[in-house]
Amino acid sequence: MTVKTEEALDTMRRPGRPRSQDISTAVLRVALNLAYDHGIEAATIERIAQQSGVAKTTIYRRWPSAGAVVMDAFMGDIAPEIPYREEKTIALTFQRAVQQLIKALDGQRGTLLRQLLAAAQVDGALRQVFLEKWVLPRRAQAREVIARAQERGEFKKPVDVDVLIDVIFGAVYYRLLMPYAGLNREFAGRLARQVFAGVSLDDEPAPASARARK
Repeated sequence: MTVKTEEALDTMRRPGRPRSQDISTAVLRVALNLAYDHGIEAATIERIAQQSGVAKTTIYRRWPSAGAVVMDAFMGDIAPEIPYREEKTIALTFQRAVQQLIKALDGQRGTLLRQLLAAAQVDGALRQVFLEKWVLPRRAQAREVIARAQERGEFKKPVDVDVLIDVIFGAVYYRLLMPYAGLNREFAGRLARQVFAGVSLDDEPAPASARARK
């Protein structure tokens, strides 16, 4: 998955001082190209600076490390693919959210996320960026969806919202990191049915195959 950089580099070559947004765009596109094409280890500050035409000092003023640059670029790439879209029930909403996430992480995105997760274990700055850019915003969106479902009276009994989110997406990341079984639409349907069984008033999301035929 190569993200073209010609437009950004052309912008950098224009006379006069480049705008801050132009600089950031060039850096992020180059970093993402390097990470997707050659792995996260290839996306060093030196290579990003060389290929983007942006000075290393300028890059370091915006990001604490190369990993943080890649994480920012990755988020910009995947975020449009995984918005929460509320369905008629909370179970269907999360089934859909898991399906979207699985689809978005298929191929090179999934490989890069595994690399970022591994790097975050030894890179404190990247771990903080990971929390701030990926984990906390996604959890906040999930909480909002669950809160609205609670207000509508969709739950039979009180639920621990954080544990509910952990169970749903923890299962996805477990299979992503330890690929002993597939990540697919059918898994998303089974997961949603299992998690919401006995908790929500409508705890039977339609099987993915049935929804696809509609």
